[in-house]
Amino acid sequence: MTFEVFRTFKGNTEGTDIRGVLGSLSVRNPQSGKSVELASSFESKDFATQSRTIPRKIRDPRDPNGPEIDLYEDIVHDGKMEIVLRCLEPGQYFGAAQADLYIRARDASFAANFLKGYLGVWFQMLLIIGFGVLFSTFLSGPVAMMGTISVLIGGFCSTHIHELAVGKKYGGGPFESMYRLWTQDNMMTELAAGFRTTLLKASDKVASLFMGAMASILPPLGEFSYADQVAYGFDIGWNPYIAVPLVRTLGYLIPLIVAGYFFLRTREVAR
Repeated sequence: MTFEVFRTFKGNTEGTDIRGVLGSLSVRNPQSGKSVELASSFESKDFATQSRTIPRKIRDPRDPNGPEIDLYEDIVHDGKMEIVLRCLEPGQYFGAAQADLYIRARDASFAANFLKGYLGVWFQMLLIIGFGVLFSTFLSGPVAMMGTISVLIGGFCSTHIHELAVGKKYGGGPFESMYRLWTQDNMMTELAAGFRTTLLKASDKVASLFMGAMASILPPLGEFSYADQVAYGFDIGWNPYIAVPLVRTLGYLIPLIVAGYFFLRTREVAR
């Protein structure tokens, strides 16, 4: 655990009776809702990592004479278990991000994880070089460079373009979004009915077809970046983080090589 305490009052922070805010952890079955609190509470520590061990056999402190509960048989359901973090003091709050509270199964090799992070960079490099070589077979140098840069930028934004094309983004499509930016309109409110709104939505439908096609063609370069996993200390699994991106990279790279070969064959080459 690595989290911060949001205090609504100062508490005991001076003198000899300095202590943190008390908290507790409990485990819960995600299907049945059966919950068991761990035996002892803990004191919060700002800017420090705390580790708590969850035993295999747990006895609920609220029922000390009750039976022991097996973690895997009674709490875990379909490989899933919920961890509940609770602040025990009124008027105080715990603040935790997604990477601040997690279950650590084992310590993997940092060197291997670091190399896996570089594999993601290597996938990106192969795709960019492949597109650059393809463009250079039938375009001049400056135009090929601009095309490669366009693929690079579009590849990192392909997920955003796809979500914008299918309507997952707030504020509508590109034309409606530009209208909202121009008029400084709220993205959550509906536009007033009328010819202008109908024209904007019709234009967005036409643009979404083009944007959806572009998102399908562009390589998802952003998905090949594992910088966050390496920085936060999470192990990068071979599947799906390495095996699946490798297949996707080959799926782009092989057609690029074949197309570049035939484009080059059609050009006159001096002997």
